[in-house]
Amino acid sequence: MAHWIDRLGELLLDSSLAATALLSLVALAMIGCRQPVRRICLARAAILSVLALIPLVIFAPFPRISLNRVAHQSGLLSHPIFASHLRHLSNETKAPTPAPGSGLTPSAPDAPRPLHMLIGPPPRWLIVAYLVGTASALAWLLLGHWGLSWLTSRSDEVTPLSAELYNRLPVQGHRPRLRVSARVRRPALVGLYRQTILIPVVLDLPESADKLRLSLLHELAHTERKDSWFGLASSLAQAFWFFIPPLWWIRAQMRLDQEFMADRGAARAYGPFQSYAASLVKIASGEGDTELKSTGVPQQTTPQVTNTSALFQRVLMLVQCPFSLESHPPRWWAYTLPSLILLGTMVASCLTLRISDLTTSSKLPPKATTPRSHSFRMSHLVANPSSQSPVGFPLVYDLPLPLPRSFDLSVDVWGDEDTLPLTKVVGIRLHPPGLRAGSPSAPMGWHRVQIRRMADEITVDLDQLPLPTSTDQETTPSLTFESPAGYPVHFRNLLLTW
Repeated sequence: MAHWIDRLGELLLDSSLAATALLSLVALAMIGCRQPVRRICLARAAILSVLALIPLVIFAPFPRISLNRVAHQSGLLSHPIFASHLRHLSNETKAPTPAPGSGLTPSAPDAPRPLHMLIGPPPRWLIVAYLVGTASALAWLLLGHWGLSWLTSRSDEVTPLSAELYNRLPVQGHRPRLRVSARVRRPALVGLYRQTILIPVVLDLPESADKLRLSLLHELAHTERKDSWFGLASSLAQAFWFFIPPLWWIRAQMRLDQEFMADRGAARAYGPFQSYAASLVKIASGEGDTELKSTGVPQQTTPQVTNTSALFQRVLMLVQCPFSLESHPPRWWAYTLPSLILLGTMVASCLTLRISDLTTSSKLPPKATTPRSHSFRMSHLVANPSSQSPVGFPLVYDLPLPLPRSFDLSVDVWGDEDTLPLTKVVGIRLHPPGLRAGSPSAPMGWHRVQIRRMADEITVDLDQLPLPTSTDQETTPSLTFESPAGYPVHFRNLLLTW
């Protein structure tokens, strides 16, 4: 169970990085775009993209781009701004200096060693909290849709006068049903496949025909623009990425733009924009409270229309828009945007903070081994520098598990060209084969170690490359790990079979 939580944490870290990068770029593009219809297209594309990031990160169909590796290779972390910050973190976790004669090389005082502490897997309690938050958001979303279905099933037919007025209104595509409910206070478009427009009782009266016509035109405009479907998609994206602030702003801006475009579409069929805006303000300001009281429906509270409210912005755009508005995005925009968003989604799904991915080695064909009947697994082991001896000697973990005569051991070890030679697994020192002069060094990251012992023959592989072993080399009697003094070393995904 712990292994799956750790694996989920790594996937969540990568997917959060990809979603944050993509949503931030889209939010900046929406800020620089003044056409509401284009902002709606950007927001919808971003919402669908972050939903698609979930399977893309899980299945990883594209090669990964390690930002940590790029930062190391480009020398970005050697800049004084980053180096001073990393040096500060290094001083906080620095272990005592090795004693003279211990055979260990002390770390340089200015070397920011514990960079991996910044990119380690998230703590398990944080993953559990995320799962609880996502499950709660999805449950609340399902409860809301169930409540709307329950409300629709208990609605009534409208009067013939309202039905005749509704049938005369122009609509493109499917015409939703029109129902009246005493439990709603304002018109609402509910449902996805079988959509229904619910209106309050006060709008089903003969004297409210003008207000009913305005409200129905507005809801039909939402139907034609498929706003309900993208509203559901945005709610799903919010459930999975509730901790990413750019998504909050994108959702709020998309809803505001959708309301304005619905107002603009309804105003064209209703009459002059000024008349529609005036009627919209009258409805929102609570005019008609007498009818609400006489019908027994609870009185609505009068909204405050201020310079920063959404209603004020909608009315202002209707009557005093300083530029010409587009009803539909240009053809070049409609053709270019999907390609750019698709490309951005693919690139974002490749981003990772891990230098080496476990899936890289897991996709390689396994070597032929004899069938094993026993196994021992361990998800994570951390050699904490705070547990080191004061004199600076290496820390040895000795697990009470005797090693059989023949076994197959695989484990991931976090380290680089400096720490791997000082790290031992079952008594075998890990010498990366790339430490010769002129050869590439082992980068800081996860490295796959495979140790096999068949009778008196021992083979050791590091990142699928064989390590030199002597004929008289022996392993420890039990399962042991030895880490260099002063450096925290992580071991994960241990599997011992015999």
